[in-house]
Amino acid sequence: MNKKMQLINRIMSSTHQHLMMTISNILIAHLIIFNGLIFVDCQQQQQQPQQQYSLKIYPNVGSLSKPSNQKFVITCKGQGGDSNLFSDLYWFTPKNEEINPIFLERHPEFKTINRDGNLFLSFDNPKPELSGIYKCRGLLQNSESLESQINVNIYEDVTWDHCPEIQYLIKGNVGERINCRASANPKPNVIWTKEGRQLDSNPRYLINSSGIIIKDPITDDDGGLFQVSALVTETGSTQEKRITVQIYSRPMVEKISEPRFGIENEQIELNCEASGVPQPLYTWLDNNRRNLSSVGGYAVDRNTGTIIINRLKKHEDEGNFTCIAENSAGKSEKSTNLRVYQRPEIKSFRNESYDQYQRSYLECRVIGIPIPMITIRKNGLTRPFIHGDPGIVLEERMDKHEKVLTLTYLNTTRDDDGLYYCRAENDAGFAELVGHLEVKFSPNMSLTPMTNVKTWDNRPVNMTCIAEAIPNATIKWYKNGYEIFDNDVYRQQLSADGISKLFITPTKSIYDEQVFGIYRCEATNSLGKNYINIQLDRATVPGLVNDIKIIDIAPTQIRFKIYNDLFDGGMPIKKLHIVYYEKYDQFDHQTKELPFSKLENDYIIDKLKPFTIYSFRFAAENEVGKGQFGQERQIQTKAETKPDKPEFHNLPFDIINRDEIISPYPHKFTVMWNMPPDNGRPIEYFEIRHYPILRTEFGFTPLHEPIISKISVYHDEMTSKTLTKLKSDSYYRVELRAYNSLGFSEPSSIIFKTPLSDFPDQDYSMDELNEGKLSFPLGIMAAFIMIFVILILIIMDLVFYCRYKVGVIYFLRTHVCNINTDDQNKLNNMMVANMDDNSNGYATKSPNGENTTLLTNNNPNGERERFEQHQQQQMRRDQDSVV
Repeated sequence: MNKKMQLINRIMSSTHQHLMMTISNILIAHLIIFNGLIFVDCQQQQQQPQQQYSLKIYPNVGSLSKPSNQKFVITCKGQGGDSNLFSDLYWFTPKNEEINPIFLERHPEFKTINRDGNLFLSFDNPKPELSGIYKCRGLLQNSESLESQINVNIYEDVTWDHCPEIQYLIKGNVGERINCRASANPKPNVIWTKEGRQLDSNPRYLINSSGIIIKDPITDDDGGLFQVSALVTETGSTQEKRITVQIYSRPMVEKISEPRFGIENEQIELNCEASGVPQPLYTWLDNNRRNLSSVGGYAVDRNTGTIIINRLKKHEDEGNFTCIAENSAGKSEKSTNLRVYQRPEIKSFRNESYDQYQRSYLECRVIGIPIPMITIRKNGLTRPFIHGDPGIVLEERMDKHEKVLTLTYLNTTRDDDGLYYCRAENDAGFAELVGHLEVKFSPNMSLTPMTNVKTWDNRPVNMTCIAEAIPNATIKWYKNGYEIFDNDVYRQQLSADGISKLFITPTKSIYDEQVFGIYRCEATNSLGKNYINIQLDRATVPGLVNDIKIIDIAPTQIRFKIYNDLFDGGMPIKKLHIVYYEKYDQFDHQTKELPFSKLENDYIIDKLKPFTIYSFRFAAENEVGKGQFGQERQIQTKAETKPDKPEFHNLPFDIINRDEIISPYPHKFTVMWNMPPDNGRPIEYFEIRHYPILRTEFGFTPLHEPIISKISVYHDEMTSKTLTKLKSDSYYRVELRAYNSLGFSEPSSIIFKTPLSDFPDQDYSMDELNEGKLSFPLGIMAAFIMIFVILILIIMDLVFYCRYKVGVIYFLRTHVCNINTDDQNKLNNMMVANMDDNSNGYATKSPNGENTTLLTNNNPNGERERFEQHQQQQMRRDQDSVV
């Protein structure tokens, strides 16, 4: 125990000793560091000099050089301590003048600013005379004087005079100058260069203080970019100037409107074109040297050289017009002459009136510049009157400033009455004026339309009398020597154009006694009297038609003619009535009405029986009524025979050669003909033979055997046939004949030519091919559309059947196939009910009539399921069979 305590004491004593030694070491180390720091501080304090206080000027240079006219500032501030230590800072000029507020009032080129202990001196407009030593003075702690100075040198910097950046030289001139003066104090050295090459050694250029003189004539090569450099050796200042030199050429008027004329009161345009660089500006001067750019009524385009004169005036604008083209290089001018014409103006062309068979005059007076040419033309004539025309005299003369043309008729007739046109024409235009020559004459009754008037059955009638006369005539009507006045029977109507109408309304009491007879229309004017008689007669029905001439008799028709001396009863015949019947069948009368014409009086009665005797009677009808039938005439038709020759129609004759037939198509030709009389036996068909022929000087020669075609008869009118696969540019003959049971008719023939084709002959007609191409696709397209529509309808019907139990398929399923849904449901219900009663199963009949057991007692649930599946399969088979 004691040993342990001793050991513990020994350990604790050792630990205490170590701890004390560590603490003492730390204290010694701190003491050494502290002594080292004190030593270093003492060394620094021994090395630092004593602080100096002074004034310092910025920029911190002994001498400051600045260019004139460029504002700058120098600054004075205390150095070595806080700014509050310095006070009473002032600047002094080289003349030792204090720059204070009083001084600044007299010298605005200076300005001082005191801020934050800094004193600024600003040179707002420095000049060389302000150069010198500037001093800054102040106090340190308000007791010690401080001073600093700076030498300010203000010099003249490089300036440029008469040195535009763009200058021009005139092409061809000698001694042209490029101006540019460089000034400085001290004097600068000036160097000229062009495109990097100095010009001092070039003998073409003479360089002086004002610029460059080019000794030789100016060419286009003298243009370009010039550079001027100014260097001041003393100040080290240098500046450059770039000058673009352009080469100008003097204007030259190259084109101006040729001497011409304008028309008074109308617009005219004159043009002027000039060369030159730069593009010259144009000025127009009139005959009085007025600048028309600022004169009203003139429009001058100074850029294009065009002048427009709005309204020409002869006394102002006639004469010379001068075009001046001017640019910086010079000007050029050229003149043209303008004449002002006046359009013709007809001052007088009066209407004149003269008696028939006397001399008459028409006078036309005209003005215009140049003097117009005058003509007089009568309305309806294609040319004016000329000297030498029969019955007239033309005379031209000048009456002061008017030109006069006089037309004289030596013996004026009614034909000379009418409108006349005076036409005046010169280079400025023309004028035309219409005048009228009235020829007076006694009444003329030749225009009265009818001198024989008809009426019947107390019908009202009017008679017209036309009296031409100048002056207008007075018209009166007379009957049996007595003047007619208006009453219940007569009424007169007179118009201003000399037409008088007498309306007659007869009554039964005076119809036969007074109305019919001769009426006298009498016209009177100042030159004479004239009259015309008008006969009023009673009209009747036409007379008997007996004079008939038979022209042709055929088996089924008769052609006849009526002579023109048929009595018409005073009114034109309108219709011809024919009654005819077979000789032995008098009760079967047939009638026919034919329009009557005196120009084409050939008539045909057709649809007769062959070899039959007919009786004919004829009557005529006019406005009054139908006349009596004439004598009966018997005619026998001929026996049955071959048809008549058919006649071609609508043939395409050539426009130039009317005798030649030209097909419209190179490879086909259509022939048309009318149905000829069949002569008692029906026409069964037509036969067409066509073949190519060769045209020779002796006629036409067939080239091969004809192609024969038969055309059936479809109707009784016109029929046609198209001949195809023809050769182009060829002649063909076509022969046509009709056939009945008695033989062929006489043939009709034509010759036609096909035109030249653009396609080979083996291709035949392109229009035929095109027709085939068109018809085939249309038919196929129609078939496809029909099939598509049917498929859509079938699909829609299937959808309606499956979803809604309606439609065609549903109808067929329920009615045609005798399968009704309700009956089927009842049958199924009966089968299910019987299953419970039949222990041996339920038997049904199959479609072939055999019994089939569907349900048994063994496993009834399974049998029921199989039964229902069987029924569903049977229904699906039925539906599939219907679809």
